[in-house]
Amino acid sequence: MSVEPNEFEEYVLGTHPDEAHRLGLQHALWSEHAHAIWKRARIGFGSRVLDAGAGPGFATLDLARIVGSTGHVTALEFSPVFVESLRNTLARNAVPGVESENITVLQADLQNVDLAVESHDAAFLRWVLCFLTDPKSALMNVARTLKPGGRIAIQDYSNFIGALTLYPHSAAFEKLAHTFHAGWVGRGGNPRVGLELPELLNACGFEVEHVNLLSFALRPQDPLWRWPESFFPIVANSLVESGKLSSEDRDRYLADWQDRSRSSDSLFVTPSIIEIVARKRR
Repeated sequence: MSVEPNEFEEYVLGTHPDEAHRLGLQHALWSEHAHAIWKRARIGFGSRVLDAGAGPGFATLDLARIVGSTGHVTALEFSPVFVESLRNTLARNAVPGVESENITVLQADLQNVDLAVESHDAAFLRWVLCFLTDPKSALMNVARTLKPGGRIAIQDYSNFIGALTLYPHSAAFEKLAHTFHAGWVGRGGNPRVGLELPELLNACGFEVEHVNLLSFALRPQDPLWRWPESFFPIVANSLVESGKLSSEDRDRYLADWQDRSRSSDSLFVTPSIIEIVARKRR
């Protein structure tokens, strides 16, 4: 199934090269947590895995290394830009440890896709459901494509704006964050979807096996500080381009962030993230 994004459905942060680069950095910074939840979902050599919301394919390639030559990864992605990027990467056949024939790339909307029934052992969704208008339909589609006893591994926001904190306080950063959050919700997204996951998964035929909360208090010297440091400038530029934030507001935020980044006394508290593993009922 091929789809073309419209203005409402397009990615909140776009699909331009800077965002693709940021997604690569984000995946590297979160690699430890991704591998931990994959292990809990029993993804291993020979597994057939659905990577839903694959983006440019950073997790897809890591999963392909894990499942090896007898496994398979289906990378499902809505953006034609990211789909083309991943297909080009695989066509070059230059990714160590990855056999391109063991990866299928599909351009589709997870909320409406028709995947082969009971064809996957596991599925991975990271920061996907929070941007969808109909997460239940997406989870039902995942349930249909999983074999009985197959597992779904999800990492998604449970509290974005309520937990988000920069210290010392910055009015410019707070305005940026609240403007972004309002636009996100206005597009039909749900930055608290993580709290609803046990109920949604149960309704879609899953039994929850593991729930954990991820939240971090970061200092500028921490590697994960680069996560918000790369995220919010793209947010700011996007909001300026759409007319929702002035360039002066953006510049004030950038100046404040640089000031906080120079002080070891600064703190950034991340949004809280629910990670959950659930098994499809037999």
